[in-house]
Amino acid sequence: MLRVVEAFSGIGAQAKALKKIGVPYQILSTIEWDINAIYAYDIIHNGKQDLSKYDNFSKNELIEKLKIYTLSIDGKKPISKRSLQAMTEDMLKRIYCAIERTHNLASIKDVHANDLAENIDLFTYSFPCQDLSICSAWHNNTSGIDRNAHNRSGMLWEVERILKEYEDDGKKLPSFLLMENVSNILSEAHRKNFDEWKKYLHDIGYENQVYTLNATNFGIPQTRIRTYMISCLLIHI
Repeated sequence: MLRVVEAFSGIGAQAKALKKIGVPYQILSTIEWDINAIYAYDIIHNGKQDLSKYDNFSKNELIEKLKIYTLSIDGKKPISKRSLQAMTEDMLKRIYCAIERTHNLASIKDVHANDLAENIDLFTYSFPCQDLSICSAWHNNTSGIDRNAHNRSGMLWEVERILKEYEDDGKKLPSFLLMENVSNILSEAHRKNFDEWKKYLHDIGYENQVYTLNATNFGIPQTRIRTYMISCLLIHI
């Protein structure tokens, strides 16, 4: 049974892939702040929600429970308490149910090593691509994954922070890391920062292999080229 943590989990494409190839797995935690993605993930992977267990919660109690998480409606900015109050009680129940059933920790900025299980087999991280994409470059945005850019794609370095916390806490690092993003991460504009990331992983004991794959070669009727990096922990330094 593969013990998995999905960071930037979206609707759970990684979990879906594991299921499709017949690999037994257990999702220990998901990390996602977009409530639309959180809800979709839950329905796709867990089926219809049973909200009866939340019937004794008032709307204010549900809001208080959700307030402890950094969530977003649009994937760009945190949701306000006013926006939560504007939601129906049914909507709040569905969001809270989805968080519980997917073991969601919300914003990666709030996640620490001590929030995650030990002995993770696979940690996946499909961090935001907006600042890496070719479309972004057309708008003169070449910040990419520069660690000082403080942009959405720069969320990659939150993964570094978590791995450093694992080291500081004396916890075993995940056995495998799986990155997925747009292929433009390999371009000249972003190569230096990507090489910095790969070097960090190598220095803490990972061997990295990079692959660029097209969905059309795997039975999908769409040209969708993405770059993946699998990092295998050879030694825990």
